[in-house]
Amino acid sequence: MKMRAYSVLLASVLATPTVSAQDGRIVRHPLLAPLATTHAPCHTRRIQPDLRRRGLDTLRTIVDTATRRTVSIGSRLGGAGTILIVAMNDSAKRSTQGANVTVTFSSDGRVTAGARVSVAREQPASQTRGWRAALSETDTAQALLLKDEVLKACSG
Repeated sequence: MKMRAYSVLLASVLATPTVSAQDGRIVRHPLLAPLATTHAPCHTRRIQPDLRRRGLDTLRTIVDTATRRTVSIGSRLGGAGTILIVAMNDSAKRSTQGANVTVTFSSDGRVTAGARVSVAREQPASQTRGWRAALSETDTAQALLLKDEVLKACSG
């Protein structure tokens, strides 16, 4: 079920309207900050066939309880991380605000693409809004560090 959620997350990232990085609508959650939870368990799972067709084999996930975010690295068989997905949500009675960052890496570890997405969902569903922006230089640098941190945490 969780893998299906990641497929839906990837699809929603691609379908969200784009705005500039300076646009005040992009929520600046500390999504790419270093892990705050020490010794958080790493869960490694095989990826569902739809993502496997995209070249991914394994998904390593850490739930950073201190920051209430989920950090996942999708990897090729025996290889380094190829996609980083970080998600954070905050729910109230009739609304949910969420933000995520998706970053893809080349085989030599360089950032090749990425986006930061914010979504505000309210009841009724017609009140849902979403925004998307390219990664900043700071986001790119932090993504590289976070990817390495998660891979290290999941290797031991």
